Amino acid sequence: MIYKQDFENAKLHWRAFWEKEVIDRPALCVTSPKRDRPYHPYNLTPTISYFACMQDGWTEHLPLLEQHMESTWYGGEAIPQLDVTLGPDEYAAFLGGRLEAIRGNPTTWSVPVWNSLEGLNIAIDHTEDGYFERLRRVFRELSVWSENKCLLNMLDFHSHLDALCALRDPAETCMDIMDDPDAVVQALNGIAATYPEIFEAFYTDGCMEKRGSIGWGPTYLEKGRFAIVSCDFSCLLGAEQGKKFFLPYVEQEIDYLDRSLYHLDGKDALVHLEHLLAIEKLDCIQWVPGAGAPRSIEWMDLLKKIQQVGKSLWIFDWTPDEIRTHFRELDPAKVVFSVHCDSQDDAERLLEDIRL
Repeated sequence: MIYKQDFENAKLHWRAFWEKEVIDRPALCVTSPKRDRPYHPYNLTPTISYFACMQDGWTEHLPLLEQHMESTWYGGEAIPQLDVTLGPDEYAAFLGGRLEAIRGNPTTWSVPVWNSLEGLNIAIDHTEDGYFERLRRVFRELSVWSENKCLLNMLDFHSHLDALCALRDPAETCMDIMDDPDAVVQALNGIAATYPEIFEAFYTDGCMEKRGSIGWGPTYLEKGRFAIVSCDFSCLLGAEQGKKFFLPYVEQEIDYLDRSLYHLDGKDALVHLEHLLAIEKLDCIQWVPGAGAPRSIEWMDLLKKIQQVGKSLWIFDWTPDEIRTHFRELDPAKVVFSVHCDSQDDAERLLEDIRL
């Protein structure tokens, strides 16, 4: 890989990570400006990606993205990657939903289109100008451009209950759960039935069988199907509601995949942790405490608990000094850190400092 000369060595560490083994240090995805050249950061937001996919094309952005990759040092297990997305509610858009975006805003949002849950015909919209087919065409085009430069991220699947919420409306979904739970389950079953086709479309279009799978996070799987699994709406559910309205669908997706990571977002989602930890095939958890809460380093007991039941951790919010100081408090075979350093010297020093 042009911008990751030690890609083969990184693959060795990723294989060890998934097997919960350690070679000579915990897995670390560290990036920095390259030594002795100007650094060109580039923030490709979901909104920029949306307009590039739906209206503008990618001609303006690809040289800037390549300039960014050329000036970035990808150390340890870090891999150049490209997030081609329509925004967090793209899954709902594939099923007939509508997205809106404003240039300059960081992300897109959905406009509810289901007035009720009665008489739904849940299916992927395959029209030529629909969101699904448009994004597929972009994936195929960019898979050619990206060959030997970077990997295309697998989609950020806000499927099952998150997709229902986007199609129906959050408040209405809450009312539906209370007033007509059977209709909610029926709709969720219909949405879940579309997951394999959607996954396989982008797995194929992104050449992931040949190049490997990577999500919007840094975790890479050389062979097989990988995605990040999540349900942001779970923060509004109690533990018993979770067992009916989202956990079965999370487990279905995890069973479909070869490897998986669950994005656990917000203190209110912790009510579901015990059930998530009981999913045998789940490999890894990213704990995101949420806005206003202490960062994950302040939740060491929780991090250790996750590891003790055999799950790995993706830790994304520690500073280089915090990684250097506290990494030994966790099982090095069941953690991957991701961090950006101010210089290549600092990044190389961090890799050395966490050797066992």
